[in-house]
Amino acid sequence: MQRRAALKAIGVSVLAGATLTSTASATENGPRVVDVESEISTENTDAGDEYSVEYDGNTVIITGGTTVPESCYEAEVVGIDSSGAGDVVQVTPHRYGEICTQVISRLTFEIELEYEDEPNDVSVEFVDQ
Repeated sequence: MQRRAALKAIGVSVLAGATLTSTASATENGPRVVDVESEISTENTDAGDEYSVEYDGNTVIITGGTTVPESCYEAEVVGIDSSGAGDVVQVTPHRYGEICTQVISRLTFEIELEYEDEPNDVSVEFVDQ
């Protein structure tokens, strides 16, 4: 539970197009969230929750998307649950701003994780806000 609180405190979410300037780690040996990027679009809004995972050495890139009710959302990593089955990255759409276009939108994201050693199997859990 402390790692979830630490991730929330550090604020690993980033506005669309920006890059993360700080890092967060689920455990001392990783994974460490290096970057989170989000984009909003009004295309492909009926695709539902989807993601893919790419492994490159000690780096893992997660790309995915989900449907959101408005255009004022960004992806936020709210936790990483490390278990014997691998690492589950918990992602939620986080609403920002007070004035927002009220149109069903597609939130796409890219999350970069870094491990000190060989990466575990990684999956994504979409968490409701």
